[in-house]
Amino acid sequence: RNYEIVMVFALDRLTRQGSAAILNLCNTFSLYGCKVVSYNESWTESPGVAGEIMLAIAGWTAKMESDRKSQNTKAGIAKARAEGKGKRGKDKHPGTRKRRWVKRPNFVMPSVFVSPSVATKRL
Repeated sequence: RNYEIVMVFALDRLTRQGSAAILNLCNTFSLYGCKVVSYNESWTESPGVAGEIMLAIAGWTAKMESDRKSQNTKAGIAKARAEGKGKRGKDKHPGTRKRRWVKRPNFVMPSVFVSPSVATKRL
């Protein structure tokens, strides 16, 4: 199938790896005759160098936002651990987790991932 347009809600949803990544993606799509259009940013349809500069800026801001969120998350986890609240999620109650696979003689775990409910039905 050939497509003419890749529609994204916002360019930061396309990639958060920086300006080079977003420019490479858009150039790859354009090599195949496909154009990247953003629902939120109408300027993505602007041709030429101005459009590429705006794409690079959008990629850079997406990467900076992603890095900032990551730093804030890591700082919050470090603060919680320093306050003694480091246990979260499955770490709160160690040893209470149920086994997902029943051990039986001659039982081979499937090489393809199967959900626990499907695996128990197969047993």
